[in-house]
Amino acid sequence: MFKLRKLIIASMLFSGLTSAFPVFAMQALNDETLSDTTGQDGITLTLDNSGTSGKVIWTDNDGWSGLSQTAGAVIFGDGTPSTNFRISGGKTVITMDADGNGSNAFLNINIDMPDNLKINTGNIYVAGKDSTGVINQKKILGDTEIELSGLNLNAQLGNAPQGNLLNFSGVINNGIRLNNFTLIDGSTSSTGNDYGIAIDQIILRDHGANDLTLDNIGISVTSNGLLIDTSRTNNKVDFLLSNVKVGGLSSSAPTIGGISVLGVNLNSLSMTISGH
Repeated sequence: MFKLRKLIIASMLFSGLTSAFPVFAMQALNDETLSDTTGQDGITLTLDNSGTSGKVIWTDNDGWSGLSQTAGAVIFGDGTPSTNFRISGGKTVITMDADGNGSNAFLNINIDMPDNLKINTGNIYVAGKDSTGVINQKKILGDTEIELSGLNLNAQLGNAPQGNLLNFSGVINNGIRLNNFTLIDGSTSSTGNDYGIAIDQIILRDHGANDLTLDNIGISVTSNGLLIDTSRTNNKVDFLLSNVKVGGLSSSAPTIGGISVLGVNLNSLSMTISGH
């Protein structure tokens, strides 16, 4: 009898709770219901990393048809973490959404790069290539730092209603900056004596401004290769080169000063990259 009373009391309490607070009632959850709860569909990935470093090798298997036609390689980095090809750390936010778009479905992937993105090429070498690996390497470019603060990338896969596979956009704070650019003439240089062209800093920015605006610069894959198209940009740009050296590249070598190229219009520029 006592157990029966407890069961009746428990039933009355449960009935009262579900009547007063119907939100507690159990129901099936579907994608639409979850969308109403979270505010949006899609997936967001937030990546935090301390930086990436690696040695990168591009091999040309048949060489140059104008001479020996033997395999060669271009090498970014020397195998040391601090002087390899490397990308700075930071927070990268990747947002993905699938859209039916009538009969032209696509996957939209938006990538917000780290606020202070820096890419270092590492020292760059050209070398021969045989069964043992790379041989007879020769340094052709110094370790150049590229600053890209504020870069965003949007990719569309399947179909591309944005007009390109990849769209670059955003405002690059203080422009794109290349620091310590050094082109070395290996035919005249020797150990400890590099000759070539050195530029302390190259800045690409909007004409008469400090920042660089990227307005839907597109990259597409066509039957001819990789197409880079800036035809939809309307802004003019300035190129600023500081402390240019030509000849000897030692710290005591004289410079010819700075060079500025102002008001360059890029809205008719396109470039195709393909193999041969």
